Amino acid sequence: MIVRRELTLTLNDPAVWDVTEGRLLLEKCYAEHNNTDCGVDDGYLHPGFADDAPDGERPTGAAVDPYDRTDPLTPDGSCGRVTRT
Repeated sequence: MIVRRELTLTLNDPAVWDVTEGRLLLEKCYAEHNNTDCGVDDGYLHPGFADDAPDGERPTGAAVDPYDRTDPLTPDGSCGRVTRT
């Protein structure tokens, strides 16, 4: 399973902002995942393994290289597949 997470944290000046000194603030949180069973929406991730039969729908999207961070894992929002793990 491939998971990408991006957190943007800020350390604001307490003389300017109403913050606690030395505390980081979460500004942005973004996550995406791929190589999981499609069509399973129970709140859990279901990783796909080569030896297992998929429980959900088969991937229908274009193949994406998960280590090329210039492109999103699911560019069109479909259930995609990865070219390497």
